[in-house]
Amino acid sequence: MQHIIYVLTCLVLIGADQFTKHIANIHLKPVGRMDFIPGFLELSYTLNRGAAFGILQGWRWAFLIITAVTMAVLVVFYIRLPRMKQKPHVMALSRIAVAIISAGAIGNAIERA
Repeated sequence: MQHIIYVLTCLVLIGADQFTKHIANIHLKPVGRMDFIPGFLELSYTLNRGAAFGILQGWRWAFLIITAVTMAVLVVFYIRLPRMKQKPHVMALSRIAVAIISAGAIGNAIERA
């Protein structure tokens, strides 16, 4: 059951990530920026083809390889979680954290691919 929740959490988060990116492409890209909450929150459309702050732009294949390695490490960590003899709430939070990180890595890989 825990594995199903992990997979469903990943799928829901990946879907939400792709959906929000799609909405931004449709509504925000043409205008560049818009007030979401006037005087408080403004949204700007920006592309980042690299890592943090745009470094390593053009290294698409390196990022895909890093994502594959990261996913392999996360899967091994997830599989070994039951052997760590932690308290149930710590294990549940750890599983949720792995699902969130996995979804983020996969969402970024989809954009790079």
